[in-house]
Amino acid sequence: MSNLFPPEPLDELLTNQILSSACDKMANENIEEAGCAVCGQLKPRKELSKLKSVKNHLHVLHAEGVTRKEHKKSSDPIKEFSGPVLDYRCSHICDSCRSSVRKGKVPDLALAKNLWLGEVPEVLSKLRFIERLLVAQVRHTCCFVKISTGQRKMKANALCFETPVPKMY
Repeated sequence: MSNLFPPEPLDELLTNQILSSACDKMANENIEEAGCAVCGQLKPRKELSKLKSVKNHLHVLHAEGVTRKEHKKSSDPIKEFSGPVLDYRCSHICDSCRSSVRKGKVPDLALAKNLWLGEVPEVLSKLRFIERLLVAQVRHTCCFVKISTGQRKMKANALCFETPVPKMY
């Protein structure tokens, strides 16, 4: 291997391979996402199937006291939604939730495990991208730092957001 500087320009074949790879990774079928009705997460369409495929197994997602209908006044009675705890705006189920439901188990991240938040209020539905990041529901990681005696200690919560593009072209 020679360390020539500057490197030689790319040949046409390698340039075409790089561009083809980038175009394939950015094709609609690789980027398009939809929500899972069971866990509410955005997943690639490739990992989703129709919710109808498990409609006979949805009884495992019934949970008392998890859902509430919206009420505008404190005097309005508190009512629950009937049926399985699902996001009814979504018509698909992800592969991991589907395999759990078919086994008769509630998936770990299912809305039926007290993760149901309800409809997004209109005020929050029109936020800009940065504002959405600020109010996003995330899992907090508690950080502890071990230090030598006599120094101050620090404990904090770290918010981590994954970069949406894992490979840069």
